[in-house]
Amino acid sequence: MGRALALVKENPQFSPDFEISRGVTTLTEAEARAAGVPASAADTPSAWVRIQREFPEKAPLTGVQYSLSVEAGEASESLALHLRDSREVLQIWISDAVKGSAAQAVKADTPPERIRIERFGKGSIVLARCGGIDQSAYEPLFQTAGEILQKYRTAMAVKAVVPAELARLPGTIPSKQTRGKGPGGKESKAASANP
Repeated sequence: MGRALALVKENPQFSPDFEISRGVTTLTEAEARAAGVPASAADTPSAWVRIQREFPEKAPLTGVQYSLSVEAGEASESLALHLRDSREVLQIWISDAVKGSAAQAVKADTPPERIRIERFGKGSIVLARCGGIDQSAYEPLFQTAGEILQKYRTAMAVKAVVPAELARLPGTIPSKQTRGKGPGGKESKAASANP
């Protein structure tokens, strides 16, 4: 895991291409079960924003995706880094979750709770914070992952982009934890041209 994280420690240098998407998604009870979330989360709208950037041809990464979703008073963020040379590592995924609104989450610079390394032809390696267990031996890995997450939050202008995009969702005010469905439907999606 340390070797994989070392591959993405450098400051990101993006190509000009990018994509920002936002939306509101509501799971049915069956979809909630399939996703492994509690049945109580069914029919609860989740407001989300995704930012995707690409890298130049010679970079060790091909692309990165930052996501933040807000559901039932909890904000979850994740960073997925896709490696160009995927003979060993396909993707590095760093995530965290906090109680509160999207605005609170992006201001907090929350440290990661979970690191997952997806490998080619092998099972994933996962490290997650566990309460009540001494994980001091793994703290350097969490610290490195936190530094990577912070670099990408800054490089992708998360603190400016995410609240602005969520504010554009019809019927949702994530910063006040009041969300609803988009006009006339179960899901509302839109795209923004510029960060």
